[in-house]
Amino acid sequence: MGEALLFPASVEALGASVAALAAGPLWLRDSVLRTLIGFFTLLAPAAMWNLLAGCAGLVSIGQQAYVGLGAYGLLYFADALGLNLFAAVLVAGLVGALVAVPTAALAFRLRGGYFAIGTWSSPRSTGWWSATSPPSSAAARA
Repeated sequence: MGEALLFPASVEALGASVAALAAGPLWLRDSVLRTLIGFFTLLAPAAMWNLLAGCAGLVSIGQQAYVGLGAYGLLYFADALGLNLFAAVLVAGLVGALVAVPTAALAFRLRGGYFAIGTWSSPRSTGWWSATSPPSSAAARA
């Protein structure tokens, strides 16, 4: 019974925290915003790793491809297309999800070491590295 009384209060505290952070650009200094952005940038992969390895027991070493795809997408949408930064974050996340969901449908059929190798090799087999790596031959540089 004691836990039932704590749950609504924790949901309300979480909602108030999210609302305060969402309104952060209105009342926080730029240096604090940069620090928070850096913190949440590191928190997202840490939470992803905890959910996969800690809760589900799956060791994945390929999720960095989706993080990289979102980062490149953010840069492309915000810089090349001139999209608002906050809208570019949402669009880049959706693009990453559109690529991750079909790949996950295949990867979650694997177990143990096969899952680790499959998630590591899936970005490599789709050619994502070639789009982000420097040219490796003299013909490609010419």
